[in-house]
Amino acid sequence: MLVVVKRYRKLGLGRELVRRCLAVMQRERAHECVLEVEHNNEGALRLYDSLGFIRDKRLEKYYLTGNDAFRMKLRFKQPCDWREETEPTDDDGLYRMGLEFLQREREKTQTEMDALAGLTDAMKATQVDVDWPDDDDVPDGDVTEGLRLWPDGKLSTQYPGKYEEA
Repeated sequence: MLVVVKRYRKLGLGRELVRRCLAVMQRERAHECVLEVEHNNEGALRLYDSLGFIRDKRLEKYYLTGNDAFRMKLRFKQPCDWREETEPTDDDGLYRMGLEFLQREREKTQTEMDALAGLTDAMKATQVDVDWPDDDDVPDGDVTEGLRLWPDGKLSTQYPGKYEEA
């Protein structure tokens, strides 16, 4: 399954992923590529149509959701020799974009980690004395009632039989 994260769609990434997969299939001397696409996935259908796939058959209730699918096929004219231009290179725009994205994500993650480390250090430096109640200090019954967490009343009245009244 090939998927492109929603915010990175419309950049040609899906087309490039499929193109590279097809190149590997041809290198391995495959005669055809067969796949299934949900019948209402217009973006994927357009992509595969534009790459030369044909809709071979409609598969009724193919998915667990009950949706139909199209079986799509692309026959390779002849197995081809592996061409070097299908390998990613520094000149490849998509490859470069991917590296730049990974670098930005790495920097963003490092910034977030640095901020969390600073927060952790600040928490360690601050000495907060918490007065936890002893078991004798906890009232009987629904201890959450006084906190007003449940606007509809005690849990025992919201869910009869699930929570016992004390």
